Amino acid sequence: MPGEACNRRATQMKRTEAAFYVHACAVLAAMGLASVGLAGCLQIIGLENRKDPVSPGDGAEDTLLDAEMHEDILDVPPDDATDTVDAPEDADGFDADDRLDDEDTVPDPDGPDSPELPPGLVWVPIPAGSFWMGCSPEDGLCEADEFPYHPVTVSAFEMTETEITQDQYESVTGVNPSSVVCADCPVVQVSWQDAKAFCEAIGGRLPSEAEWEYAARAGSTSRYTCGDDLACLDGMAWYLDNSGGVMHPVHGKAANAFDLYDMLGNVWEWNEDCYHDDYTGAPSTAEVWSGGDCSKLMLRGSYWSGNDDFIRVSNRSYDVTGSVSARYGIRCCK
Repeated sequence: MPGEACNRRATQMKRTEAAFYVHACAVLAAMGLASVGLAGCLQIIGLENRKDPVSPGDGAEDTLLDAEMHEDILDVPPDDATDTVDAPEDADGFDADDRLDDEDTVPDPDGPDSPELPPGLVWVPIPAGSFWMGCSPEDGLCEADEFPYHPVTVSAFEMTETEITQDQYESVTGVNPSSVVCADCPVVQVSWQDAKAFCEAIGGRLPSEAEWEYAARAGSTSRYTCGDDLACLDGMAWYLDNSGGVMHPVHGKAANAFDLYDMLGNVWEWNEDCYHDDYTGAPSTAEVWSGGDCSKLMLRGSYWSGNDDFIRVSNRSYDVTGSVSARYGIRCCK
């Protein structure tokens, strides 16, 4: 009968097309590129529950792949099966698993999808280690919120070599909010939210307060990074006694032992943490300390007009959410 022959031909066309796409989905699953199962894969490529173009309008009976056809075409284990399926061989003779050995198929973490670094920005590796956080021994200038002195273990991370410059900030955001324009000076008048958004835009984050102090100390246990005598700061920090009352371009003083510049002085740097009024109950690792008063957000490092008290490495400060100032800048880590 002509009608029966036509229906048989249509069914054969369905099965041929379906077999091709089921085979394709099996290959993708074997390569780890289709973790949603066969039905999910077919749905993604637009075939699951699609009406057959040969005989449209016949209702649910004419879906391209119903449960019976799934079983007829390819015996595929359910999504929760524990048995693995060998990847079919491609037409060019390569096994799908072999393609995973091709270096070109492995995503490059620094490839085209990675954020483009602003001009001159350098990520400095900070080694893992441990240190004592808080008021340095024999430091008579400490405030109550710098106690108790406590040990912290720190995992390796990276930090920007300098405070984020105005040129770097503008290259990413398209704006320069700083009141005094100076391409190589730190960007200022940025809120905690601005700082956080910028760091995330370049693939980083704000440092935790513990990470910041660990990086600023760079192995030291003294009042200042360079020792207990204020005079030692002249060679490595812009502060009240040598700044002339203005901020300065980055790289203007010597780096600390971790090769970081201006960790003390020049501008205050936002940290991720909310303010706690002392270190009681602080984490023993350098994670962001949860809780605290999150209407107050941490600032560390002092600024160009900070005195001998403010410029101490353990000194802590904060400002309220949304605050901006010509003294507040950014340093990122990741």
